Amino acid sequence: MTPPTFRLAVVERLRAAQLTEAEQALSRTRHSLAEARAHGQALAGRLLGCVPDGDAPGAGARAATELFTAGERREQLREEITAADAQQAELAQQAEQARQAWISARARLRAVESLHERHRAAVRRDRDQRDQRATDDLAASRQHGP
Repeated sequence: MTPPTFRLAVVERLRAAQLTEAEQALSRTRHSLAEARAHGQALAGRLLGCVPDGDAPGAGARAATELFTAGERREQLREEITAADAQQAELAQQAEQARQAWISARARLRAVESLHERHRAAVRRDRDQRDQRATDDLAASRQHGP
Protein backbone atom coordinates (compact mmCIF):
# COMPACT_ATOMS: atom_id res chain seq x y z
CA MET A 1 0.00 0.00 0.00
CA THR A 2 1.40 3.38 -0.97
CA PRO A 3 1.38 6.09 1.67
CA PRO A 4 -1.10 8.92 1.16
CA THR A 5 0.37 11.90 -0.62
CA PHE A 6 0.68 15.26 1.02
CA ARG A 7 -2.07 17.32 -0.58
CA LEU A 8 -0.32 20.62 0.04
CA ALA A 9 2.92 19.63 -1.71
CA VAL A 10 2.18 22.00 -4.58
CA VAL A 11 1.52 24.81 -2.12
CA GLU A 12 4.79 24.00 -0.37
CA ARG A 13 6.72 24.20 -3.64
CA LEU A 14 5.03 27.50 -4.53
CA ARG A 15 5.80 28.95 -1.11
CA ALA A 16 9.43 27.84 -1.44
CA ALA A 17 9.62 29.57 -4.82
CA GLN A 18 8.07 32.72 -3.30
CA LEU A 19 10.66 32.64 -0.53
CA THR A 20 13.45 32.35 -3.10
CA GLU A 21 12.04 35.32 -5.01
CA ALA A 22 11.77 37.34 -1.80
CA GLU A 23 15.39 36.47 -0.91
CA GLN A 24 16.56 37.63 -4.32
CA ALA A 25 14.56 40.87 -4.10
CA LEU A 26 15.97 41.55 -0.64
CA SER A 27 19.49 40.92 -1.89
CA ARG A 28 18.99 43.25 -4.86
CA THR A 29 17.60 46.08 -2.72
CA ARG A 30 20.36 45.73 -0.15
CA HIS A 31 22.95 45.81 -2.91
CA SER A 32 21.36 48.93 -4.44
CA LEU A 33 21.27 50.59 -1.03
CA ALA A 34 24.95 49.81 -0.43
CA GLU A 35 25.84 51.28 -3.82
CA ALA A 36 23.79 54.41 -3.12
CA ARG A 37 25.48 54.86 0.25
CA ALA A 38 28.91 54.49 -1.33
CA HIS A 39 27.95 57.04 -3.98
CA GLY A 40 26.76 59.47 -1.29
CA GLN A 41 30.00 59.05 0.63
CA ALA A 42 32.01 59.64 -2.54
CA LEU A 43 30.05 62.84 -3.19
CA ALA A 44 30.67 64.01 0.37
CA GLY A 45 34.38 63.33 -0.07
CA ARG A 46 34.40 65.31 -3.30
CA LEU A 47 32.65 68.18 -1.54
CA LEU A 48 35.33 68.24 1.13
CA GLY A 49 38.02 68.23 -1.52
CA CYS A 50 36.45 71.10 -3.43
CA VAL A 51 38.36 73.88 -1.71
CA PRO A 52 40.91 75.81 -3.79
CA ASP A 53 44.48 75.82 -2.54
CA GLY A 54 45.22 79.41 -1.50
CA ASP A 55 48.93 78.66 -1.00
CA ALA A 56 49.58 77.58 -4.58
CA PRO A 57 51.87 79.74 -6.77
CA GLY A 58 49.86 82.38 -8.62
CA ALA A 59 46.90 81.88 -6.30
CA GLY A 60 46.26 85.58 -5.90
CA ALA A 61 45.65 86.14 -9.63
CA ARG A 62 43.25 83.26 -9.98
CA ALA A 63 41.72 83.43 -6.51
CA ALA A 64 38.47 85.18 -7.42
CA THR A 65 37.77 82.94 -10.41
CA GLU A 66 38.70 79.80 -8.55
CA LEU A 67 36.59 80.74 -5.54
CA PHE A 68 33.59 81.42 -7.76
CA THR A 69 34.08 78.16 -9.67
CA ALA A 70 34.66 76.23 -6.45
CA GLY A 71 31.53 77.77 -4.96
CA GLU A 72 29.45 76.71 -7.96
CA ARG A 73 30.94 73.22 -7.82
CA ARG A 74 30.21 72.94 -4.09
CA GLU A 75 26.61 74.02 -4.68
CA GLN A 76 26.25 71.43 -7.43
CA LEU A 77 27.73 68.75 -5.14
CA ARG A 78 25.35 69.77 -2.34
CA GLU A 79 22.41 69.30 -4.71
CA GLU A 80 23.77 65.90 -5.78
CA ILE A 81 24.23 64.92 -2.12
CA THR A 82 20.66 65.96 -1.35
CA ALA A 83 19.41 63.85 -4.27
CA ALA A 84 21.62 60.93 -3.15
CA ASP A 85 20.25 61.20 0.40
CA ALA A 86 16.68 61.09 -0.95
CA GLN A 87 17.58 58.07 -3.06
CA GLN A 88 19.15 56.35 -0.04
CA ALA A 89 16.02 56.99 2.02
CA GLU A 90 13.84 55.53 -0.74
CA LEU A 91 16.10 52.50 -1.12
CA ALA A 92 16.18 51.99 2.66
CA GLN A 93 12.38 51.94 2.64
CA GLN A 94 12.36 49.48 -0.26
CA ALA A 95 14.88 47.30 1.57
CA GLU A 96 12.67 47.28 4.66
CA GLN A 97 9.65 46.35 2.55
CA ALA A 98 11.66 43.57 0.90
CA ARG A 99 12.75 42.34 4.33
CA GLN A 100 9.15 42.29 5.53
CA ALA A 101 8.11 40.40 2.37
CA TRP A 102 10.90 37.89 3.00
CA ILE A 103 9.82 37.41 6.62
CA SER A 104 6.24 36.89 5.51
CA ALA A 105 7.22 34.42 2.77
CA ARG A 106 9.39 32.50 5.23
CA ALA A 107 6.54 32.31 7.75
CA ARG A 108 4.09 31.08 5.09
CA LEU A 109 6.54 28.40 3.98
CA ARG A 110 7.22 27.30 7.55
CA ALA A 111 3.49 26.91 8.17
CA VAL A 112 3.15 24.52 5.22
CA GLU A 113 6.37 22.73 6.16
CA SER A 114 4.97 22.20 9.64
CA LEU A 115 1.81 20.69 8.17
CA HIS A 116 3.96 18.49 5.93
CA GLU A 117 6.00 17.29 8.90
CA ARG A 118 2.79 16.41 10.75
CA HIS A 119 1.64 14.50 7.67
CA ARG A 120 4.93 12.56 7.54
CA ALA A 121 4.63 11.78 11.26
CA ALA A 122 1.07 10.54 10.77
CA VAL A 123 2.17 8.36 7.84
CA ARG A 124 5.04 6.93 9.92
CA ARG A 125 2.69 6.31 12.83
CA ASP A 126 0.18 4.54 10.57
CA ARG A 127 2.96 2.46 8.99
CA ASP A 128 4.36 1.54 12.40
CA GLN A 129 0.90 0.56 13.66
CA ARG A 130 0.30 -1.54 10.52
CA ASP A 131 3.69 -3.22 10.96
CA GLN A 132 2.95 -3.88 14.62
CA ARG A 133 -0.45 -5.43 13.77
CA ALA A 134 1.20 -7.61 11.13
CA THR A 135 3.85 -8.70 13.65
CA ASP A 136 1.18 -9.38 16.30
CA ASP A 137 -0.93 -11.35 13.81
CA LEU A 138 2.11 -13.40 12.80
CA ALA A 139 3.03 -14.08 16.42
CA ALA A 140 -0.57 -15.04 17.24
CA SER A 141 -0.80 -17.38 14.26
CA ARG A 142 2.41 -19.13 15.34
CA GLN A 143 1.10 -19.56 18.89
CA HIS A 144 -2.16 -21.04 17.72
CA GLY A 145 -0.65 -22.86 14.79
CA PRO A 146 -0.07 -26.67 14.34
